[in-house]
Amino acid sequence: MRFGGGVSREARAARYGKLAPHQHAIRVQVVPLSSKTGKLYPCEAMVTVEGRESKAMADQIMTVSKERLTERLGLLSPHEMHGVDMAMRIQLGLAA
Repeated sequence: MRFGGGVSREARAARYGKLAPHQHAIRVQVVPLSSKTGKLYPCEAMVTVEGRESKAMADQIMTVSKERLTERLGLLSPHEMHGVDMAMRIQLGLAA
């Protein structure tokens, strides 16, 4: 999905997100991606989407309507998915 311009300290450029879907939900949780990969925090994970390195920013997780979803950009590898899952667990205070 594409996000519009951000507010406050959110990124202002269009961004893509990684979905955390549930098949019966009308809303999904989305982890925005950023192309600024210079610094990686514990609540972020490196991923490759459309051949470009990005970081998934679990500290900006949001819930959106499925109606906002457009085209699928790709799939994460199991290794990348594990990294995003761990970043989400850290952000939500669920890491053991």
